[in-house]
Amino acid sequence: MLGATFFCSRTQDECRNVDRIFPTIAYELARRFPSVCQTLSDVLKRDPDAGTRRMELQFRDLIVTPVMAAENDLVGKSIVVIIDALDECADQFKVSTMLSIISQHSSSLPLKFFITSRPEQLIQQKFNGTDLKDSEKFHLHDVEESVVSEDIRIYVRERLRKIAADFDLSSEEWPPKHELDALVYRSAKLFIYAATVCEYVAGGGNMMRLRLTKATRTSVTNLYGKTGQLDNLYGTILREAYTIPDTEEQGILTQVLRAVISAHEPLSIDSLAMLLNFSCDEIYGVLSYVHSVIVLPKSQDYSVPITIFHASFPDYLADSNRSGEHFLDTLESHSGLAHRCLKLMQDRLEENICHLNGRLPNAEIPASAIKDRIPNGLIYACIYWASHVTEAKQGSGGKGDLTETLHVFFNKKVLQWIECLSVTGQLDSGIRSLRKLETWAMASHSYCAYDFL
Repeated sequence: MLGATFFCSRTQDECRNVDRIFPTIAYELARRFPSVCQTLSDVLKRDPDAGTRRMELQFRDLIVTPVMAAENDLVGKSIVVIIDALDECADQFKVSTMLSIISQHSSSLPLKFFITSRPEQLIQQKFNGTDLKDSEKFHLHDVEESVVSEDIRIYVRERLRKIAADFDLSSEEWPPKHELDALVYRSAKLFIYAATVCEYVAGGGNMMRLRLTKATRTSVTNLYGKTGQLDNLYGTILREAYTIPDTEEQGILTQVLRAVISAHEPLSIDSLAMLLNFSCDEIYGVLSYVHSVIVLPKSQDYSVPITIFHASFPDYLADSNRSGEHFLDTLESHSGLAHRCLKLMQDRLEENICHLNGRLPNAEIPASAIKDRIPNGLIYACIYWASHVTEAKQGSGGKGDLTETLHVFFNKKVLQWIECLSVTGQLDSGIRSLRKLETWAMASHSYCAYDFL
């Protein structure tokens, strides 16, 4: 039944970009149905840039036209298109537009669209409005609590038993029934609460019994509605992490958390080390204190991207009412990353960055030369520095002001930046960066940057 799927995720730039959804769906439908593929090929021959047009045109040319041309092949089939976690997309206004476009055509297409999302305001308004009046809505919170609680009970019991077996601690009753009952009750239909507690317990090693007891006995506040129990758990984990006696390590943990939750794609530890100017061991060490909310590579491979266990964690840190002393202002986080990206490019970019003999076409540059001379951390900086600049908290001048740093960049490094993007096949991201920066500079009157665009 599955015709195509798109999984939205705020942790990856391409997966939170609404403009990528329709082209991806078209591509997957074409891979499955040869008749769709043939018509889509004809469309792209006539307009090779169809995938970059406005969403209305994308849907018409990439999906409606090919699917309707192949309608005879699809008759009698139940073809489902899944768009998952729509709330994770960056531009919720575009998401609203996308839902309207789907609604206009869905009844005439031999496709069923299955869309999941948290009830963000614009998305909820769209589903409650007239545009999607013919859609069928199902709210997960309407599932009977007894059904959800039993599922959570089975999950927690089996997960904790596996954890105990890994440490050879399964000889006694585990988990204790009263603590299992307490954990299921506290989860309140939130699987992420139960899963995070299990990860927290797993990190305790021989102290896992104490951690389970602590997690099920800590006082709970419901000040923030449905997130109260989860907020309390995150607070417990962070308070424990910040008991590190070394204040320097505490500072490193804060900077690393800022980078992890604000990065535009998951960064590996070696990329974080390059951007933040810490050692890989320092970063891995401080992140190990919060491993129940940050997924670390088990093999201690510093080249593997690290990810956030659940989107609710950065939401918690970014809301001062929920996180209190652990609040991390996202504007300040983006400001720090913008400075670090610009500093890294200032230090590492150079003419003929791959140290080639003669001028080779990009296609002839050895992959080993690119890998050796342009590490992933530098590539990240080259692609995303402008995004961090435009999302940063701007200073009022002085040495730390981003506009001064930008002035130096455009005077000394912009051509080397373009060369690096060209060699790595990322020139299109450079164009997007300049357009984004131009819009920001005009809006904020930062003409020291705008003059160079």
